[in-house]
Amino acid sequence: MIRAYGMAFAQLGSPEFRAVLWRALALSAGVFVALAVLVWWLFDGLGLFTWGWLNWIVEAFGWGAFLVVTWIFFPAVVSSVIGILLDDVVAAVERRHYPADPPGRPPAFWRSLAVGFNFALVMAMLNIVVLPLYLVLMFVPPLNFFVFYGLNGYLLGREYFELVALRQLDDQRARQVRKANAWRLFVVGAAAAFLFTIPFVNLLMPLVAAAAMVHIFKTLSA
Repeated sequence: MIRAYGMAFAQLGSPEFRAVLWRALALSAGVFVALAVLVWWLFDGLGLFTWGWLNWIVEAFGWGAFLVVTWIFFPAVVSSVIGILLDDVVAAVERRHYPADPPGRPPAFWRSLAVGFNFALVMAMLNIVVLPLYLVLMFVPPLNFFVFYGLNGYLLGREYFELVALRQLDDQRARQVRKANAWRLFVVGAAAAFLFTIPFVNLLMPLVAAAAMVHIFKTLSA
């Protein structure tokens, strides 16, 4: 696992990785620009009070809240957009490190989009379900970390493995390999979950996790 993550971080500077990152940043910025235009339109056309100074205060508060939300959620949006483009990352790792192996089959765009959306939905729902447990264990530091990294480690390990494995195997065979190596994939996913909680590093983690999983999959296949 350490070798796989080391090789993944080392490839971050490659043109293919940079292209995916810039595309994700541009698309994410476009989303927030569109939201900013919508907020401006709402404030410009909606006068809540007859006193202009009171409307000005409301608008200032609204823009401040929008900037805070943008700051908090921008990394998450970038990660989600990168998730749609990760097949390019996997293909780049295969070409650079495993040129002698048969190239993977790129999935259809709509299938990748559906898989990514389904994963995000399941991840959100499971974290909401265990939210009461998070709150109960908030004051018990060792246990709350175990719950968070345990759940998200399982989910991330499964998601990134399927992203890579389904390029080489059919659904049934990929499921068999995943179940046979469940513990290894859980450890890899838990490491990814930890790195996702580090500011600025989390922006690059979808690229790193996908690249590392290629090396993990090749090792398991061998």
